Amino acid sequence: MKLASIVTVASATSFASATILGVSPEDQHKYQPDANNQWRCLGNPEIILTYDQINDDFCDCPDGSDEPGTAACASILRSPTRFYCANVGHIPRYIENHKVNDGVCDYELCCDGSDEWQGVGGVQCPNKCAEIHEKYVATKEWREAALSLGLVEKSKLVQTAADKKARGTKEVAKLRTEMAQKASRLDELEEQYRQAQSNIKAVYNNAVSERMSLVKGEYAAQQERMSVVSQQAAYLEEILAKLIENYNPNFNDLSVKEAVQNFQDYTVNKDTSFQAEPVDLHLMDVLEESLKEIDIEQPAKSLSLVGYIHNVYRDFVTSFLGTPNGGQETMVVMPDTQEIEAVKKDIASAELKISSHLKEYEGESFGEDGILHALSEKCITNKVGEYDYDLCFTGSIHQKGHGSNVAIGTFDRVVYETNNETSEKEMKIFYEDGAQCWNGPRRRGVVSVTCSNEFEIVSVTEPEKCEYHFNVKSPLGCFEEQLAMIGEKIDVGKIAHDEL
Repeated sequence: MKLASIVTVASATSFASATILGVSPEDQHKYQPDANNQWRCLGNPEIILTYDQINDDFCDCPDGSDEPGTAACASILRSPTRFYCANVGHIPRYIENHKVNDGVCDYELCCDGSDEWQGVGGVQCPNKCAEIHEKYVATKEWREAALSLGLVEKSKLVQTAADKKARGTKEVAKLRTEMAQKASRLDELEEQYRQAQSNIKAVYNNAVSERMSLVKGEYAAQQERMSVVSQQAAYLEEILAKLIENYNPNFNDLSVKEAVQNFQDYTVNKDTSFQAEPVDLHLMDVLEESLKEIDIEQPAKSLSLVGYIHNVYRDFVTSFLGTPNGGQETMVVMPDTQEIEAVKKDIASAELKISSHLKEYEGESFGEDGILHALSEKCITNKVGEYDYDLCFTGSIHQKGHGSNVAIGTFDRVVYETNNETSEKEMKIFYEDGAQCWNGPRRRGVVSVTCSNEFEIVSVTEPEKCEYHFNVKSPLGCFEEQLAMIGEKIDVGKIAHDEL
């Protein structure tokens, strides 16, 4: 039995070409003897053994490398060796050394039964590799077909999302063009507005200058007339003074007597302190400049000149300026400020839409290739336990039952992770800010997506208070790299058990 544990192909005397049981073909060279039929422990080459000490069911090397085909060194936790099962016709595997010759047929790893080569307790493990491989291939093909169906459905979703993104990109381009046109129109209106304001001010100032020129002329003419009147009054006073001087009171002429009396009263009561002075026209210049500095209103439509005057000065200036230009009111056409505000509002709306589109279609929150855009209107409903669950992929999740409708959360983001158990890529969708839990946090949902060509809520758990974990089948969970890993994920042990 010892010889059988060492040599499986060559004769006992031809150690140089021996095949060591439990060692893979690529590692057989590590177990070749030297010229003296001696061999060194792999981890401790200072320890030299005779070649027949390999697989002698006694642990001689500290690293257990001398017992690849037995369980003698199974207690060494860090042994570099594991038993190699060739599994001809199926897939070669390794098995832990403590399972070698333990009286159990470990077909999930050693379908050829080579791990029980000693037949401990009379156990016989016939080679089942052909049968297991046939079922393994069928299972693999079925899973590949299922994954392929899921990938086909996913590709459709990716295309739908791409089409939506293309439409969104086209809409952004259209909005940008419209926004540029609106901005150009706004510049035009504002320039017209500024020009109209300038024209209004010019017309107003011209009206002020025109009226002030007339006022100055009238003041000058009035001053001239007053000078003439003053001269005439002085002359009359001189005549009357001479009359009084030469007047004979004994002359009984009542009219003359009354005139003399009135002039004497006038002379007594005359205010000699008043001296007529010429008007200072510089004050008129100051008034003119002050009027020109008056702010005018911001008109909303075509109005006359008077309509633009500030309310504080409206009545005064209206009565003062009158209607210049030969009695015709000066008309100034202003751009409609309502149109200006409407254009500004349109530009702001376009900017908001563009920002929303860019955030939605250029960000990663909707998953790779923006795939969730394809499911923007997709909802699935399943009853799990006592409750019905409505899950809208880019909307919200609701739990219904017992007369209640509770919001679990609203779509927030997509995250891709590597599953620690399966080493497979996994998609998770997070839903945040759900209904407040009594005496607890706000509810939230975490959706783990597994591959399927259909949509279904498989299970719901609550590992933490008010945090709901959903296992959902969907094409979203299908990935190309899973095709290469399908064989590794097949439960060969279950296949072997079914076969037995």
